[in-house]
Amino acid sequence: MSDQRVESIATTALGTLRNTAGVSVVDEGAALRVLASVIMAAWAHDPELDRAVRQRIESLSRQVPEGSSEWDLLYRQYSEELAKRR
Repeated sequence: MSDQRVESIATTALGTLRNTAGVSVVDEGAALRVLASVIMAAWAHDPELDRAVRQRIESLSRQVPEGSSEWDLLYRQYSEELAKRR
């Protein structure tokens, strides 16, 4: 799934949340990152691929916090690379 499509779905979901009674969104940027992460996780239907991508990110020499924009970018990049190899 392309970044643009994930962003579009996350933005739509955030709009729905904003219009829901009793729900307030304090940090829209963080909410969009979390929503995009959830969408990508739901879209990744291969648990073996997901595990391999997460291990690859964890093996980096620097710590990349899950849910950050860098983590999301690496996850998508590594997912595409590993999926092509398989």
